[in-house]
Amino acid sequence: MNFQIGSFVTRISHHHDIVFRIVGFHDDMVDLQGVDVRLSADARLDDILLASNDEKKEDDLDIIQRNELDYKMDRDHYFYIPGRILHIDGDEYYLDRCMNFYKHMG
Repeated sequence: MNFQIGSFVTRISHHHDIVFRIVGFHDDMVDLQGVDVRLSADARLDDILLASNDEKKEDDLDIIQRNELDYKMDRDHYFYIPGRILHIDGDEYYLDRCMNFYKHMG
């Protein structure tokens, strides 16, 4: 298969449980970063498959709309102090996904 950096893949040995993005290659291995789960992993090239369109989650707003009921808070019913979130160990890709989510959720 023709994998490249940025391809969305799943791992056969883990029953395709997490969608990853390829971030690097070395020998017969790939370095992976979770798309929706903060997880770094590696895998053998023969253990990965390109993610199907159903598994890919490229559009953050689409994800937010599918999961909005899970995250939506009615802040009138809670004592609420706006907070700030510091992404110390996040990469730019993950930060952008979070910022889009935060903006959408207000």
